[in-house]
Amino acid sequence: MKRAHNTRRLNIFSPEIFLPVFVAAFYLAGLVLVQFSLRALVVVTIGIAVYLAVTMLTGRFVDGRGSGMPSEQGFLPEGYFERLLLALLVVFLVDLALKGALPITIRVPLYLVLISGVFLLLGRVGSKLTGFHYLALGLVMILVYVVPAFARYGLYGVYLNRTGGLMPAFLVGMGTITTIYGLLKIASGLTKNRLFAMIGFITLIAGPLMAAIIGYRAYAIIYIMPLIFQYYLERKPAYGIKAGGKAAAVIIAIFLYTYFATSVARGAIYAMVPLDPGKAPERVVASMNAGHYTDKDMVVTNKEARQKFITRPLFTYRVFLDVLDRSFPWGTSHGKLILSLMPGITKGRATTISILKKPLSTSFFGLSFLEFGFAGVAFYAALLGFCLAVLSRLKDLKVYALVLTIIMLWLDTGPSVWWHWLPFVSAVVIFVAALSVDLIKPKIAGP
Repeated sequence: MKRAHNTRRLNIFSPEIFLPVFVAAFYLAGLVLVQFSLRALVVVTIGIAVYLAVTMLTGRFVDGRGSGMPSEQGFLPEGYFERLLLALLVVFLVDLALKGALPITIRVPLYLVLISGVFLLLGRVGSKLTGFHYLALGLVMILVYVVPAFARYGLYGVYLNRTGGLMPAFLVGMGTITTIYGLLKIASGLTKNRLFAMIGFITLIAGPLMAAIIGYRAYAIIYIMPLIFQYYLERKPAYGIKAGGKAAAVIIAIFLYTYFATSVARGAIYAMVPLDPGKAPERVVASMNAGHYTDKDMVVTNKEARQKFITRPLFTYRVFLDVLDRSFPWGTSHGKLILSLMPGITKGRATTISILKKPLSTSFFGLSFLEFGFAGVAFYAALLGFCLAVLSRLKDLKVYALVLTIIMLWLDTGPSVWWHWLPFVSAVVIFVAALSVDLIKPKIAGP
């Protein structure tokens, strides 16, 4: 009898199908509708080929090692993501106190020791928080980030929240991923009707509002899509071409609606308080200028902005072509941009400013090629293949649902936000921990 996790490979949301299909479709649209580029075709082909090879090799290794374990929904251990998440929350609270007192070179090794200690301690204690605990904790972190800007500058606080706010930006990132995980835990215990009601509330009200007050569409999309993926992974697996096509259509429709609705909601606030130096607080104007942002670019009711909104994916593809021209064949920044994403570094999300002069989205493979060219793309693809193969074999697929959402966001932005990497890091931790404590059992030989 075949194991269920092997059958899951026929699902459109399996790692062997989901990422290659969505990534290839994005770049194919650019190649056909914008500009054909042999370099782009070669880079994307190499990236997807490396990803598939590593995904299948990792899957075979894990499946082979675990074939003696009785489970129908995967067999890798649970709980490591929660422990890693809580350990990072402790570290970031400590960072609030030490950021101005110690240089980053001292804080980093200190935090690595602290993360390890908290991680191991949580494993020994064995305490588990409920979904409502994670939801409350995440919302508190987000409100601590958002409220001060509004309290001090009114609706102009939206601009400050977009560029960093009055509080450290990691609060909203960690708060977001903590809240999402709480929602996913809550959703597992809901009836189908209540789950749909929760998804509807977030899609129609909470999501657009979140995008408006923080200034990024991603903060709304990443609340909605994991719940959709979780539904198809846990309750209605999309096996076969027909079911997979229907599920893909639902995913794309909700994604596009959310993208549009959040843009309108965000633009409505910017339209209410234009970034006029004569009216807007000086600090707000300076903060937006420093990030190369303008309010006009983000108001969908503006004709020029509306055109940019519609053609944004095509524009991102053009940025990718520009990256290839500047960085061919072995990259340009050589690690500088990746380091700028690390927590505690003051450069923030300005991933591409030093190279492209603006914080432009570089598309799925753009950032890795900008850093190390073909080598960067190969390593990045291999890392993704390993992580998705591991996470798709967890007993609990909540983290995998979150990763699928991040993959969709990376079609435009690329891996340019550090907290997006947390679930991927957890895949490495889970795999190493499983091997070290022999939770992945060797295959039992026959008589």
